[in-house]
This record gives sequence, C-alpha cells and structure tokens, in this order.
Amino acid sequence: MSNIQKLNKNNNQELLLWLNSLCEPNDSVFCKPKKGLIFLSENLPRNYPLNNFIKDIKIIYKELKPYGNNNMVIFRGLIENIINLDTPINTIKIISEYVKRAGNSEDIKSKLRKFKEGDWSPTSLDDFIKRTKHQTYNEYENSFNGDNFEPHRTRLILNFKKEEGINNVETIKKILKEDKNNTPKIAKDLYKNIIDNFVGDLVKSDLKCVKNILDTEGNIVIEKGDLVEVKKIDYEADSYLSEFFSVYKSSVDKLPSYAKKRGFKDNYNDLIDSVYNLLLKNDGGIINSVKDSFVGIIYDENIFIKKENLELYWSNKGRSSCESDHRLSIRYRVVKKGNKPIYGYVYKEGEPLQKVKLNIPNINKQKVYCKCN
Repeated sequence: MSNIQKLNKNNNQELLLWLNSLCEPNDSVFCKPKKGLIFLSENLPRNYPLNNFIKDIKIIYKELKPYGNNNMVIFRGLIENIINLDTPINTIKIISEYVKRAGNSEDIKSKLRKFKEGDWSPTSLDDFIKRTKHQTYNEYENSFNGDNFEPHRTRLILNFKKEEGINNVETIKKILKEDKNNTPKIAKDLYKNIIDNFVGDLVKSDLKCVKNILDTEGNIVIEKGDLVEVKKIDYEADSYLSEFFSVYKSSVDKLPSYAKKRGFKDNYNDLIDSVYNLLLKNDGGIINSVKDSFVGIIYDENIFIKKENLELYWSNKGRSSCESDHRLSIRYRVVKKGNKPIYGYVYKEGEPLQKVKLNIPNINKQKVYCKCN
C-alpha cells in the first residue's frame, strides 16, 4: 500500500486532495517521475510522517504568496530548485521550520519579505535555499555549545594545484585549454597533485568534546577531546560530507561567460568523472584519514551515531543534480551489516545519553553517483 493510499485511508482527505491538486497535467515540477512531490511523498524517512511532509509543503506554499498575486510562480520555481537538490525532503522540512519561526523572529520576517519582493530568478531562488539552510545548520550546530562541547569547525580541502593564487574556474579553464581533448592526461595530472599534496591528516568536524559523555549505564560514549560532525538531516539519508573544487558551486550569474557554455561544462564533467574513477581505485588513504578524524555524527533530533556504523565513499555527485553538473565529493551514509541492529544515542545536555535502536531499512541502497559518459 502506497503512502498516498495510507493517507487516504487515514481520512486526511483535505491534505491528499491539496497535494494531488498540484499535479496538473504535464506539470513536471510536481509530478516528475523519480523527482516530483508525489514521488518524494512515497519515499519519506520512516520518522517523517506523510501528514507532516504535506503540511510542511503547504506552509511554504502559503508563505510565498506575493502581495495581491498568485503564488504559484514563485512556489513552482522554488520546488523545481528543491527537487533537483541532493536532499530535497530535508530541504522542504528545513524551509518549513524556517518559515514557522518567522512568527518569533523579525530577522526572518524581514528576509522572507525581501525574498518575496525579489525577482524570483532561478539564481535568487537557489540563493534563498542556500541562505536558509546555512542559517539553520549553523543554529543547530551552535545549540550543542555548552558544558559538553565547544565549536571546532574544519573544512576538507584537496590541493590539486601546482600554482597558488589561481581560482578553480581559471585553473580548470587553463588545463582544458592547454590539453584540449586530452581528459585522461589532465585527470592523471590532477590526481597526482592530490595524492602528492595529501599530508595524511584531513580533519572534518563541527564540535570538540570538552569532557567525557556517558550513557545511562555509565559507559563512556564520547571522550574528552573527541571531534564530532553535526548534520541536521535524517539518519536514513545519503548525503555529501564535502565537495571539492566545484566550478559550479557559486551562482551561475557570477561565473565567467565561458563557464556557462555547454561544451565547457561537458569537458568539466568528463574531467570530474575521470578524477573520481582514479580515486576509486586508490585514494592514497584520504577516506580513511577523514573517518579517523571524528568519532561520529550528530544527526537531526539530536541523535548521535558512532562512525563504526557509517560509510564514507567517493562520488561524482554533490549538492546539485547530475544534470546540472558533476562534483567530486565524499559522501556518507549509515550502513546496516546483515541483521545486526544499529544503535544511536539521544543527546540532551545535562543528562546521560539514551541508547536507542535505529529503524534502518534492511534493503541496501545503491551508492549515489552520476553516470559517467
């Protein structure tokens, strides 16, 4: 039985009819196979009820009504941007939470007002999503600062340049121009630079533990000095930990004209794919170095999961859709080994960690990556 059928069975007719009303004939934004809202509603994390998902969409829809105008233009544009992201379900949830907080925040009210009065271009919509998520992520990370944790924010950087002081776009342009149609050679050179420049101590973290944190049985779960990553996302999600030298990470409007041409992007994607495949064969210990640097991740709802239950892997898929551009990235996900249960710990400052059994599907999902040409 599908989620939509369950929703109907539970007599939530109003929500069901509203969601289906968005699915107009040939409207790919809402009904696009494997991407639209209906598809997302059928693939929600187990702890995100369908009712809540539809309510969150409706909260966004109502908020984005321009003064005296129909709100479908801006709403459709925003949803189109969201469904092409790496974690669309999480993004909808975060934007809904952000909108709901506007009642108690003049700052959020002001930002929403300026956004609704803007030009609603794809770039403006994407910038709104980025700012909203960035602010929400920072506030979530900061909520753990206190008796047990202090800030310890780090970035992962792969040094692929021989020359310093040249930005990523110019670097890629330079090497593509000098070795036109010789992607394998360029990729090998970049790969060699990455491996040669790797010093073996890549660290990824948001928090540093300042005193031992125990569970209800008195066992030390997080030791003083341990580093922890924070991700405001459901633990069932597969997402990116870091992206590297992405030319298209900035707004398209800010890129030079040559970077917007299809031919350049195709060559760029081929280059990313080639470097990605080389790292799959041998990354010189980079993934292991990153995983060794932290002890686990605090997910949404304050759930801490030890790194023993996490998998880090290389991918050519980052924040954006594969149709947009390919991005060299390290992704992460919770993995279930056989029938062995996975446990997490609910964190609450001033109290012992509460051990909980996580509801992880038995089906092993494929790793997330873009199809190489």
